Amino acid sequence: NSLRRLQTDYLDMYLLHWRGDIPLQETVEAMEKLVAEGKIRRWGVSNLDTDDMQALWRTADGEHCATNQVLYHLASRGIEYELLPWCQQHSLPVMAYCPLAQAGRLRDGLFQHSDIINMANARGITVAQLLLAWVIRHPGVL
Repeated sequence: NSLRRLQTDYLDMYLLHWRGDIPLQETVEAMEKLVAEGKIRRWGVSNLDTDDMQALWRTADGEHCATNQVLYHLASRGIEYELLPWCQQHSLPVMAYCPLAQAGRLRDGLFQHSDIINMANARGITVAQLLLAWVIRHPGVL
């Protein structure tokens, strides 16, 4: 039904939003089945921490995971301690969500911070462009 409603035959990327209570092996098997059926091209995860990623990598076909989508922006840098290095070590791209701190309480602070505004102005770019450039400066972050 989802593909029909989206008026497409397949999805380029399908993400598991949270780990949840279903065993990771069952989730991976379901994702791989969708790939085999041609319903999705690739699959990934979202909001998995380092321990979760290690558990995923231990499952059969867990290394087929194409990305881990996690919160990452200038004011939310927690992934830099363990998760980002782990993903880089395993050549797993990190997909940043809310790179502009959208809908977060920090957004106004970032967009109105004088240092950030001055850095953007000095480069002839917008604050949004500066914040996006900051996020993707790490290898393997998109």
